[in-house]
Amino acid sequence: MSDSISKYDLFLSYNSQDRDEVQAIRQQLGKLPQALTAFLDRESLTLGKRWFEEIESALLNSHAIALFYGPHGLGRWQNLEMILALDLQANPNADILVIPVLLPGADLSKAPRFLLLNSYLDLRSGHDSTSLSRLAQHVLRQPATLDALSANDELRNPYRGLNYFQEQDAPLFFGRQYESKKLLEKVKTSSLIALVGNSGSGKSSVVRAGLIPLLRKQHMPDQTWDVLVCIPALDNANPFHNLAAAFLESWGNSPDEVVEKRPGIEATLRHTLSLVDSIRQTLKKSHDADKLLLIIDQFEELLNFDNLDPETVDDLKPKPKPKTDFELFVELLLKAANTDHCAVLLTIRGDYYGAVTERHARLAEKIEKGTVTLSRLQDDQLRDIIVKPAELAGGHFEDGLPDRIIDDVGKKPGNLALLEFALTSLWNYQSQGWLKLSAYQNQVGKLEGAISAEADKILQSDKVPDPTLALAALTRLVRVSSTEEDGGDTRQRVPLTEFSDAEKTCLKPFIKKHLLLASGTWKDNGDADQQPDGQDPSQLSPTLEVAHEALIRHWPTLQEALKDKREVLVWRQTIRQQYERWQQLKLKKVSPEQLAKWLLQGYPLERGLQWLRERPKDLTGEEEPFIIASHQQLQHQQRWLKRGRYTLVFVGVGLLLATLIQFLWINPNQASWNLAARALWIRTSYGVFEVRPDWLPEMKTIGSGTFQMGSSAEDIENGSAGSDEGPRHSVTFAAPFAIGVYEIKFSEYQVFVHDTQNNHFQCQSDQKPKLDDNNWGFDDRPAINVSWDDATCYAKWLSLLTGNKFLMCQHFSGHMVKQLCAAIRSLLGTNSHWQNAIAPGCKKFQYIRTQPA
Repeated sequence: MSDSISKYDLFLSYNSQDRDEVQAIRQQLGKLPQALTAFLDRESLTLGKRWFEEIESALLNSHAIALFYGPHGLGRWQNLEMILALDLQANPNADILVIPVLLPGADLSKAPRFLLLNSYLDLRSGHDSTSLSRLAQHVLRQPATLDALSANDELRNPYRGLNYFQEQDAPLFFGRQYESKKLLEKVKTSSLIALVGNSGSGKSSVVRAGLIPLLRKQHMPDQTWDVLVCIPALDNANPFHNLAAAFLESWGNSPDEVVEKRPGIEATLRHTLSLVDSIRQTLKKSHDADKLLLIIDQFEELLNFDNLDPETVDDLKPKPKPKTDFELFVELLLKAANTDHCAVLLTIRGDYYGAVTERHARLAEKIEKGTVTLSRLQDDQLRDIIVKPAELAGGHFEDGLPDRIIDDVGKKPGNLALLEFALTSLWNYQSQGWLKLSAYQNQVGKLEGAISAEADKILQSDKVPDPTLALAALTRLVRVSSTEEDGGDTRQRVPLTEFSDAEKTCLKPFIKKHLLLASGTWKDNGDADQQPDGQDPSQLSPTLEVAHEALIRHWPTLQEALKDKREVLVWRQTIRQQYERWQQLKLKKVSPEQLAKWLLQGYPLERGLQWLRERPKDLTGEEEPFIIASHQQLQHQQRWLKRGRYTLVFVGVGLLLATLIQFLWINPNQASWNLAARALWIRTSYGVFEVRPDWLPEMKTIGSGTFQMGSSAEDIENGSAGSDEGPRHSVTFAAPFAIGVYEIKFSEYQVFVHDTQNNHFQCQSDQKPKLDDNNWGFDDRPAINVSWDDATCYAKWLSLLTGNKFLMCQHFSGHMVKQLCAAIRSLLGTNSHWQNAIAPGCKKFQYIRTQPA
């Protein structure tokens, strides 16, 4: 090719997976009487030249651009070509046509909405000289008829509902242009960037439809960029799994190849904690772009991986503590951000930002200067979001309606999702392109009622055969807080395998209307509309989730259902880790002994048996067999204990001698013969005959699981909680443990004091423990005036007597102590008589005296 500028009649933009089809069309176009000259990158690009400049030059020198849309959707670089083409079309001095062309197998329901606002050429039934002549006539500005959707077609709707904007939706994305440009400058100057905003503020949309199109337009002399987006906790898989899949997809692997190669890439990433090779290969595949922007969307979900499998922890072996997947993945990202050819962008919910930075000091330090915060949208930004997409689709707002909608949005940042959903519903009620106030108020239900009205309409339709069953299934997609007043209910992904066929039938209409998102492969389901970036649906484990938390917060019918099932849902969340691990091991057919380690016990089992008796319909999947297996294990243990009682009595004589020798030989200065004999009696009677001396503290078993600690961002913002009481974050207990039911009472503590005073047990402190009740009374009142040394010694004394390891509850930070005090105050009321019986942080509350526990 010569250095002179070439002119083209038509620029062919296509997905590389549709190359053969497009090449055949190009050959046919060349045989037409019009003899169109067409630019096709594979045949027209010059070897050794920067591809971006040639692509841009070809677009500038083409009379029309044909955007081919086939069964594989838009290609990664086709998005850039589309954006450049639409920019040219928007220039009043440019005479250029943008013509969508639908290839065989194209699904109109999943096509970019903006493309469908234009007239298009429909080749889904095949291409012949007649259909391609229509295209040639249109390109040459000769009279020709193309296809178009009717004005009332739902596919012309320019709004996105509860779905975030994708890169291909950039022409319809308004309101966040300033933030997108600010984010672009951060990416250019920082290697680690964090985009922080409240739920519903549009973080995912800003990154995809705002930043990425701007980044793809960068060219010489600026650096050129490729982009990779990964949701680390997608489909409940670990972050290394999802990142490996994202890279493989970007390299052009087929779905089957991704499934085959992913384990090897995942293992390499986890072992080396290096992305150098993966980054190099990605840039090579992207026409040698200079840098890669790795976007980790919904980064806060990584906190779910900040705990260890109990089987990896062994206190008996002196080795370094294993790192969690959260720690390993953050190290991987920090190393990537430290290379010359990669920058990392994290999107983080504002109410989780503190938890993220608290967990990893180096991460907090690195992102401090690279943080961009999404603030509340101003009225002019809201007006653009409301009006401009409708204008592009040929719609018009009735006078005063945009102002009314802006007033309804108010100052709540989370209302952006409600706004987009209300506009989506409003468009469906437009009349000849006019959007009217009466439809907004009556049919849509205004801003607050739009989601509720649509959800109730679906629930009550004949497409949902069992509304009660549908609601029960929907509640499982919500991660509930312990009390409905906390306002901490959030969405969660749930494997489709946990839903019955009847439940799936009830949920499909919600997916079709985009209130729920299905990812992965759902057999017989063609409605899994929004697949995450860089992930092919056929290579994912199928999951289901609520499209946006606005549905949870603004649908009263669902809120009532959650209120009814909250206790069951909280229990399910508590036992979920054990339940999932038990399922995994069961499928692997491990030994009964290994399987038994993950069965329920104590309180979680008690509650499970209660639900099995009282609410069996609320149990799902394998939960019922899980509870039954746990109960059978308990019964087996009880039978074993019963049969072994008498045997252990005889063995006890031998144990007595062994215990006495052990106590007096190993530490003759700490324990007396009296205490040794008592320890033997306690260990045999307490463990075998289930006899508990009344001076031993009553303990309750807490099962492994996760709970939410800390105050919500909303409570901190409105002043009902202190700034040091947040953020709300997950705390996980990897294994069951026992905790005292009451405070240590004088009636329990005085036995320990008696032993130390009579030299039956020795503490390390020079001063022996004493009893001091401030003249308030002993008996069952909480023991007070106890030093830390005495309390620690008391725990050692209990451990020696019972053979179990007792520890003091000491790991409370300042805000946790304040929360504890606030909880006590709310439970006992302002007239309670507590003072020194609780943590030191509570001493500011002036009460009269202790009361019996």
